[in-house]
Amino acid sequence: MPAMPTRRGSCRVPRLVSNPGLRRMAAGAALALLAAAVPGRVAGAAVPATPAPVELRYAVHVGGFHLLDVTVEARLLNGRYELTGQAASRGFLDWFSPLRSQFSAAGVLEPGGARPERYRADRTWRGRDRSVTLAYDGSAVTEAVEPPSARDERDPVPDPLKPGTLDPLSAGLSAMLAVFRDGRCGGTSPVFDGMARYDLIAGDAGAATLPAARYGLYAGPAIRCTVEPRMLAGFWRGDGDRPRPQEGERRTASLWLARIGPGGLPLPVRAEVDGWFGAAVVHLVGGSGLMHAAAGAAGATAGVTGSPAASAPPGG
Repeated sequence: MPAMPTRRGSCRVPRLVSNPGLRRMAAGAALALLAAAVPGRVAGAAVPATPAPVELRYAVHVGGFHLLDVTVEARLLNGRYELTGQAASRGFLDWFSPLRSQFSAAGVLEPGGARPERYRADRTWRGRDRSVTLAYDGSAVTEAVEPPSARDERDPVPDPLKPGTLDPLSAGLSAMLAVFRDGRCGGTSPVFDGMARYDLIAGDAGAATLPAARYGLYAGPAIRCTVEPRMLAGFWRGDGDRPRPQEGERRTASLWLARIGPGGLPLPVRAEVDGWFGAAVVHLVGGSGLMHAAAGAAGATAGVTGSPAASAPPGG
C-alpha cells in the first residue's frame, strides 16, 4: 500500500498538476481523436470523417492512487479542428492540492499537420488561478499570462525561441496525424505553451499486446509510441520540494494506440511516464461518439460505446 501524505503544506504532495510532462501526456493522450476525424490517408487506407463530436475520458493513477481525471472532446468542420477539455484532481490529491483545469485549441488542418490559430489554458490550483492564451499570426506567436505574477514560477523563455512553435495540443495532433499518414511514430515538434519551450520527440516502439488492467477498459493489440518532451527554456525555479530540472533533461513517456476509432483507426488507450514523483499511468476509462472495431477486449467495446460500463469507476 503506497504511503499517503499526512499534512498539507509540510508533506511532499506529488505536484502532478504542476508537472508539465504529466499534464501534456494526460491531455495529449486524447489528441488522436482529432486525427480520427480528419479525411485523408492512413498507410494507404482512407480515413473516414467523424460526423459528430467525439469524447474520450481518461483516469491518471500514480502509485496505485486515482489522482486525476481528463476529458477531451474533438470537433472537425470544413478542414478546421477544435479541441476542448478539462481536468480535475481526485482522491487525496484533491484534498491537499486541488486542481481544476480547462483547455482548448483551434486551427487549420494542413497536409503537414495542424496549424494553430489560438490556444487557451485556464487552471485553478490550490486556490490560485492562472490563464494562458496564445494567438498566432503566421509563424509569430503572442502569449498572455494572467495574473502576470504567474510568470515568476519559471525562468523566462527568450523571444527568439518562440516563432514557428506549436501549442501542446496542436503539437500532439500533428504527431498523431504523422502516425496515420506514415503508419509509424516519429518526428519532432517545437512547442511553446506560453510558459515553457520544449521539443516533443516521438519515436516508434513497434507492435504490442496490452494485457487486461484493473484500471483500464482495453486489452488487446496496440501500437506503441515513445514521447520525449525535451525542455529548452522556461524551467521551473527550484524550491524546497521540487528539484530544478536541468537543460536538455528528458523523461520518456510511452503511448499505446488501439484500433477502436471510426473505421478501425488507432486511438490512445494507455500512457505511462516516469517523473520525480513516481510512475504515472493514464488509462482510457470511457467515451462517446466512437465506433468500435473488431480489435480489443469486450470491456473496451462497452467502454467506448456509452454503455453503463463506460461511466463505472475502474474496478479494483
